[in-house]
Amino acid sequence: FVWAQRKRIEFRQLIVGRLYEVECEERGEEVTLEAIELRKKRLRYHSIRAHKVCGCYPLVNGVDDCIDNDYLVNDDDDDNNGEEYTQDVCGCIWKSLSKLCCGCVFKCWIQCFGICALGQEEREVERLVTRLMGREALWIDYVTFQPYSEYFPKLQSLRTSNNTNLWSHYQSLSKLSFQLLKSLGLAICILFTYALIDDDDDFTIYTMLVLIATFCQAFLILYFVHWKSKKFDLSLDAVVKYFACGFLLTTAMAVVFEMLFTIAANILLDLVVFPFLPYFVPEYILYMNDVVIFDYLMLTYPTVFIAFYFVEAFLSAAFVEEVVKYFGYWMVIHPDLMEAEDIASLLSSFSRRSSTTSAASSPSTDASTATQTNQEEKEVETGDDDHDDGDIQLETQGVESLPQHQPQLQSLRSLNSVGNGITVAMVAVALGFACCENLVYIFVYTPPNLELQLTTLFSRSIFPVHPLCAAIQSIGVCRRDLEKEKHIQLGRIILPSVILHGTFDFSLMVMTFLNMYNILSNGGDPAAEMDLEEEFSMDLFLEIMPSLLVALGVVIVGWIYFVVGSRLQKARLDALDIEEGAALISDASIV
Repeated sequence: FVWAQRKRIEFRQLIVGRLYEVECEERGEEVTLEAIELRKKRLRYHSIRAHKVCGCYPLVNGVDDCIDNDYLVNDDDDDNNGEEYTQDVCGCIWKSLSKLCCGCVFKCWIQCFGICALGQEEREVERLVTRLMGREALWIDYVTFQPYSEYFPKLQSLRTSNNTNLWSHYQSLSKLSFQLLKSLGLAICILFTYALIDDDDDFTIYTMLVLIATFCQAFLILYFVHWKSKKFDLSLDAVVKYFACGFLLTTAMAVVFEMLFTIAANILLDLVVFPFLPYFVPEYILYMNDVVIFDYLMLTYPTVFIAFYFVEAFLSAAFVEEVVKYFGYWMVIHPDLMEAEDIASLLSSFSRRSSTTSAASSPSTDASTATQTNQEEKEVETGDDDHDDGDIQLETQGVESLPQHQPQLQSLRSLNSVGNGITVAMVAVALGFACCENLVYIFVYTPPNLELQLTTLFSRSIFPVHPLCAAIQSIGVCRRDLEKEKHIQLGRIILPSVILHGTFDFSLMVMTFLNMYNILSNGGDPAAEMDLEEEFSMDLFLEIMPSLLVALGVVIVGWIYFVVGSRLQKARLDALDIEEGAALISDASIV
């Protein structure tokens, strides 16, 4: 930790000095080594405090003095165009808590592993690289550092040529996607070999087949959601990355936050509930074991248990999981969902490099060829490249033909196509999350019994709540990003999915509780009668049938909500496409 902290401080000092040097050059001021070292020395204390493994970052004048104002990157949304920004309820709550706790009471930011400093450095590095090398330098995969320009033209060529060959899409994957798929294949091979050894009775070849079936269930949904009809709205490369993000990152985030909620709930029980148990439980029961006390409280105060399940379902489960899935979508940056202007610039840059490479490998033999090459380079620089095979075709309804010398028109996709891409991306994240969660439920929470594991997989497969909630979230994201409804923020985006997810979990919890309550009321033992290790039978199926029907009803209601909302949104996006297409034709005719 000490070595890592020292390296981070050195990197921070390097950024501070380089950024100060660039800003002075832009203002036309003379830059001296002494001035740079003075600025580094001035901010060294901030760097040390910010990069502590765990500690506090003291504020001088309040909550806004966390970092020197000269080096705070403006995070205002450039898309607002001067419009007043209305913060949603989540932002207002966070702002109030930060000003109360960090600003008024403790006068410091709580630091853990330098996470705030890393976020600030990311913004400063982006600012520095953009000034020195242009925005194109940031268009890379941050794991393999492969530029978008190396693989996105291939993806675009598949889209424009309507290539439906799966092998062609596989060959066009980026280095990162190849590595992710190879890692998955390697892990499956290792586990399969371990299962063949037959050294562990709990992990046999049949267990391995259940594991493969769990992945196949997620891939089957992806086939219908993406490959069957939306393969050109979002590339296979993007789907691989979004699925991996959901499987690896969002699951870990959910585990951490749900663990924190559990710890907070246990502390609350220790401080508020347990000290007052003698007032609600007879004395002779207090001296018995915890199971007897729990059963007594369940029979005597069922409303309290239902209220607890409500909080657990909507807050600890639904809210946390929907938030991490939302941010899991934002963790992945893919050129498929970049702005049209950025895509045009990216493809123009690729075309320019391709032209330069062709000119270098095949030198001109006469003056006319050289003149033609120079003319092409000028057209590329000004955006007039009508021969680029990677240009994006306009898919706007009502626009049949466009002048070929207008690349900015060819760099557009219909809003519905982009909206479909957003939906597929968010569903892919949710499926990755659900796949990892299913593995946990099947191999951790379920006893090592093949029938029970298959039953768990089947019951979780017929209720695809996670992808459905993600699809509902995508409607709000499209309203904000495509329809430009700036009042749609995080709260309004995740609220419908939280209600659906929370209702689904709450209904299952309540049905299970009512079953336990009924057994206790009849003098039975819930632990014995609801034993998971008992063999699956028709009686057991009839017992859980009400829970399955309620869950199915919730899923059907959610599906209807999504279908109606998506169709209404499609009509709105079609209207915007036609309006934008007419404006582009008008501009082209003027030119």
